Amino acid sequence: MLKILLKTRLISLLSRFTSGGKTSSTMALTTGPLIVLSVLGLAGGVGLMFVIGNAIRPFFAGLAVAGLEWLYYAIGTLVSLAASFMLTVFYAQNAIFEAKDNEMLLSMPVSPSAILGSRMLSLFLLNLGCIAVLMGGLGVARLNAYPPTVSGIIIFVLVVLLLPFISTTLACLIAWLVSLVTRKMKRKAFFQLIFSLLFMVPLFLLFNNVNKYMMDAVANGSNIAETVRTGLPPFYMAGMAIAMRSWKYLAIFALICVVPFAILYFVLTKSFIHIATARPTASNTVYEEKELHASSVTVALMKKDITRLLNSSSYMLNAALGVPLSILIGVIALFGGMDMLLSLLDISAGSSSNPALFPVIGCMFLCMTCTFTYISAPSISVENKSLWIMLSMPITAKQALRSKLFFHLVLALPAMLIGCVLFTVSIGVTDSWA
Repeated sequence: MLKILLKTRLISLLSRFTSGGKTSSTMALTTGPLIVLSVLGLAGGVGLMFVIGNAIRPFFAGLAVAGLEWLYYAIGTLVSLAASFMLTVFYAQNAIFEAKDNEMLLSMPVSPSAILGSRMLSLFLLNLGCIAVLMGGLGVARLNAYPPTVSGIIIFVLVVLLLPFISTTLACLIAWLVSLVTRKMKRKAFFQLIFSLLFMVPLFLLFNNVNKYMMDAVANGSNIAETVRTGLPPFYMAGMAIAMRSWKYLAIFALICVVPFAILYFVLTKSFIHIATARPTASNTVYEEKELHASSVTVALMKKDITRLLNSSSYMLNAALGVPLSILIGVIALFGGMDMLLSLLDISAGSSSNPALFPVIGCMFLCMTCTFTYISAPSISVENKSLWIMLSMPITAKQALRSKLFFHLVLALPAMLIGCVLFTVSIGVTDSWA
């Protein structure tokens, strides 16, 4: 049963990329698309490995010369773990604790351990794919400098296979806590959105400044090595196991990876029925008599789209990020000045001899944030199964398209105007710029 459930989870996940937005029940994943997707994914992963390997070769060379090769692997495992955790923690919440088919599976002769095991294994495989690509880049940089050894390759592969246990454990634990907190929230989509940004912003800053961090690590290798040795023992064990080809350190690292995973799986198995069937506490609502106002077809459809957007954190994160960014650009320019704004482009404000370029740069930033706002474009795909309901109504195509246009403008236009006003106030308006 576990094998069947795991296969179903993986097919459902892969179908999202091959079914053109349709569900697996309307377009099953066939062998052809599966093979094409697997080949493309493998080719992309291998290509990314070599890109990462070539980029971090100086980092490996600097630490190897200093006799800190283990630190190279320790930092690599830490970054790989952090990246895979941040990319899969949101999937864990929806796929394990808030899956729509939890109650249906529990009503069948399927054990909770099999249900939970299949979902945790699918999450493990996602983490493994991410970690394999990042750790593969570390291996490419190492192979470019020194020839490999059999024991070194075996230990490196085993570390890669063990590392997803930690990221899966952390993702499940955080997703469980977030699910418990958001069950009783009325606006949990906003909480999930903020939670997502709190994880994505550090990840973006890390990869945006990765060259600087690598140079700092090489320059302060001894200090960082001591910090990792005393404060991050799992990564110290992983680094020593690979660099020293030590089976002793590998065994300790394996225990650190597998034991917490097994404990969490045991705890979640015992409480999975309660977690899957829990319902948020219903609040008492006092009826207030209000006068109903009729809306036009366009306005009614627009309100429907806005409600759907505000109730989906993934929708807001992927398609409406430009709305807060448009305001943020104006706030940065107003309170941080042109120095902070230009620093985003690695341009020194003092080096610019023509202040008249500042409005052009601000306009460029605001236009860039506009490209992050495309909430109307995917709105039809988001409706998916319920689209036939609107098609069955006496609604013209012109009314539907007009509602999509207003849906976009009512959110994007005010944010852009606020950003423009704040930026204009920050730089001032003179006759020479008029």
